[in-house]
Amino acid sequence: MEWLLTGEGEMVREGSEGGSGKYKAGDPLDEDPEIAEFLKMTGTVLKSGTEHAETLITNIRSSHRNLIKDRDLENMLAALEEMAHPPMKASQG
Repeated sequence: MEWLLTGEGEMVREGSEGGSGKYKAGDPLDEDPEIAEFLKMTGTVLKSGTEHAETLITNIRSSHRNLIKDRDLENMLAALEEMAHPPMKASQG
């Protein structure tokens, strides 16, 4: 959380897939100045300790949860589609 509030220290991503969850230099976030600016603004809002910070926290959690659910639903639908219409195997003969 220190990185998000101050821009300093080690950034840790909760629940990061396929890794330790820790930010590494060269991450795609480094390459997008717009995202970097939004992260800086987000830190300012969170650090404020105001009702705006609480609202932002609630919105981030809700949005993240919904993105994960959407991804999981898409994966399940793709798996169901594959089960309903399995690829045809070539005839052996």
